[in-house]
Amino acid sequence: MAETIRQGVKWTTLLNIFIFAAGLLRVAILVRYLEKADFGLMALANFVIGMTTLFMGMGITTAILHKQDITKQEYASLYWLNVFFSLLLYGMIFLLAIPIGEFYEETELASIIRLVGLGLIISAVGRQFKTVNQKHFAFKRLALVEMAAVLVSLIVGVVLAVQGWRVQALVWSTIANYAVSNAAFFLMGVRENGLLFHFAWGDTKPFLKIGLWEVMGQVINQFNRDIDVLLIGKLLGTEVLGGYSLAKQLAQKPMTLLNPIVTSVATPYLAKLQATKEELKTNFLKILNMVASINLPVYLALALLAEPVVRIYYGSEQLDIVPIVRVLCGYMYFRAIINPSGSLLVATGRTDLNFYWNLLLLGAFPVFVYAGHFSGAVGVAYGLLALIVVMFVPTWKILIALPSGATLGEYVGALVPDWRLIRLVLNRSAKP
Repeated sequence: MAETIRQGVKWTTLLNIFIFAAGLLRVAILVRYLEKADFGLMALANFVIGMTTLFMGMGITTAILHKQDITKQEYASLYWLNVFFSLLLYGMIFLLAIPIGEFYEETELASIIRLVGLGLIISAVGRQFKTVNQKHFAFKRLALVEMAAVLVSLIVGVVLAVQGWRVQALVWSTIANYAVSNAAFFLMGVRENGLLFHFAWGDTKPFLKIGLWEVMGQVINQFNRDIDVLLIGKLLGTEVLGGYSLAKQLAQKPMTLLNPIVTSVATPYLAKLQATKEELKTNFLKILNMVASINLPVYLALALLAEPVVRIYYGSEQLDIVPIVRVLCGYMYFRAIINPSGSLLVATGRTDLNFYWNLLLLGAFPVFVYAGHFSGAVGVAYGLLALIVVMFVPTWKILIALPSGATLGEYVGALVPDWRLIRLVLNRSAKP
């Protein structure tokens, strides 16, 4: 198991570094060819698609990772349920696209949503095969496929942007990513395990019981997480949203690079320990300490160096987003240290707690974001930071203490950075 985890961390690290670098290059190039409003439109479209993607999976991915013995008939039933539901969801998106565009007074938004929505159907083809690879710790294969998809997506986006496709460059870049990765997982999965044309509703019930709690929690979480995008787009316009979206993407990058390296391996690993609660708690707190120790120096550095980073990455014309980046660094750091709780909830089968937690936040997020918008986009960022600080103790109680038994003192102790690890990160980052 130790060697499997080491290999998982290795390949997940390589993948996330590659995605991070490709993402930096992609946005750094596209921002010089596209308008801020283009990024604002894509942010709104991504929210709509992100919400429906959560419904599409119905939490089945989580359930597959949690349940240890799954028959071929159960896999087949889950697969065809996923395919059917994705087609149903795309039909709903197709019909709702025009009303959404009218709400935001952006006629182009409807066609963008319909195009990006095709990713739902494409994802249904390969999503489950990808989950099976993750369950069996096939991280090398996962990494190589995702790297190929990201590379193709980068090339498509840059070529179309240079040719003047504007927001459509972002759209087709996203579709290319979906197509390459899911086609690869589908072909490999069918070659190795076949494709069984079988469906029985009874096969899906044990998975849906776990998965539906997860999907309900994630849907509310997605709404809470992107309520800033929805309100800024409506109240301040897509151009302001475009600048805010660029700032948010930059502030998210450390977390999206660093956290998956740990959590993608932690979820199946902790699931193996679910019968031994004390060992589960001990290992989770170690994972949490690692995440806190790695993220802290990176976010401090980004906040301090926000101006030169924005100047180099986005160009001098985008320097007005620097204050937003700095405030969002604080918010994203807290998000980063909360993020590993998802692995704990999946491992213990307590995905219902995620639902209750996000339901608690459902009323708070809009209030804080709306109050902040009177000071513009930076005010929204301050609203998010204030909320996540206020909710620190409830976060521990619901997401950490109930599933693991960790005390508040143990939780706070795990968040105290390991300065030896921080020095290692700083020393390596300082080397040419």
